[in-house]
Amino acid sequence: MLDRKHGETHGIFRPRRLGHINYWVSDVAKTAEFYRDVAGLATVYTRPSIKGYFLSNGNTYHDSAIFDVTGPRGEGRVNGMHHAAFELETEAELVEDYSRIGEYGFEFDWNLSADVAHCCYGHDPEGNRFEVYADVKANWREERSGVIDGSQRNPEWEPGSTPPVTEPCYPVDPEILIVEDAVFHTRRAAHYALIADDYERLLELYTELVGLYPILGGADKDFALLAGSVGEQSMALFRRQPGWEPGFHHGGFELNGDAAFDRALRECKKRGVAIERVVEHDARRAIHIQDPCGNRLQFFVNGSDGDVAGLAALLEIPPADALYLA
Repeated sequence: MLDRKHGETHGIFRPRRLGHINYWVSDVAKTAEFYRDVAGLATVYTRPSIKGYFLSNGNTYHDSAIFDVTGPRGEGRVNGMHHAAFELETEAELVEDYSRIGEYGFEFDWNLSADVAHCCYGHDPEGNRFEVYADVKANWREERSGVIDGSQRNPEWEPGSTPPVTEPCYPVDPEILIVEDAVFHTRRAAHYALIADDYERLLELYTELVGLYPILGGADKDFALLAGSVGEQSMALFRRQPGWEPGFHHGGFELNGDAAFDRALRECKKRGVAIERVVEHDARRAIHIQDPCGNRLQFFVNGSDGDVAGLAALLEIPPADALYLA
C-alpha cells in the first residue's frame, strides 16, 4: 500500500495532512476562554444555534472547534474528541476518491457542505469519528468570521452532485496570528493520538481507506506515526497496553520554537496552569495539560533532527513514554 519514495499511499483517499481536531465539552463559553488565554487559539467564529465555537490562529479556517454537549447535536455525548479531519488537495480529488469507497467496503455516516469546504464524516471500527474534506473557497476569512447564526444545519452534500473545484483552495503560507498574552504561542493543530483495542484493524483503515502512511513504526510495533502527502506526522496510533483506556489520548499542537516552549513552562507556573506531564527528549519536547473539560492537549516542539529522522528514537523507549511524546 505504501510508496515510501514519494511519500504517498495507495489508499482510497490521499490526504495532505491533519486539518483540525474538534472536541465535545460541557461548558463551551468557559472552555473557549481557556483555549484563547492558555492554548493560544482565538475564536474566529461562533455558531450559537449548535453551541459551537471555532478556533484558529490563521493556519486554516479552524484548527479546533468545541461543541457543547447540551447543544442540539450533543445528546448522549460526553467530553472527548468530536472528530479529527484530514485535508485533501482538491474537491475533484475528494469526489474521485469517494467514488471508490466501495472497494474498501466502507460507508460514511453523512456528507455536508460547510460553505468553505465539502466534507465526509465516518467512524472507525472503534467509534472514533474522522472526516475527509477539501476546501472549496480560498477566502475563508470572509466566509467564516464573527457570528454565523441561523437555525439551518449545514446542508447535505452529495459528492459529484455539482461540478467539483479542481484547483487547490487550502491556505498556503498563511499568516499565523499569535495570541501574545496566551500561555502557549501555538502555530497549528498538527496531529492527534489514538489508543486502539484492535491495533491492526485500525492501522489498516487509516492507511488503506483514509490513506495515511507510516513514517515510523507499523503493524509489527506497538505504535505507528502516520502522515499525509506533505510528510509530516498527522496521527499517532498506539496498541493498547495494560491499564490504558482505548480511544482519544491527546491532540498535538505545535509551538513556535524552543523559546516558546520555555516561555510556556514559565507561564504555566506563574499562572497556576496545571501541567499533567512534561517530557524532554532529543526527538521532541512536550507539555501535556487538560482543558476545563478534561480533554488532553499536547504542546510540542520537535528536536533539531526534524520530524521524521529525529522521532525514530521513540522506538527505543517504553510505549508509555512514547505515547506522551508522539
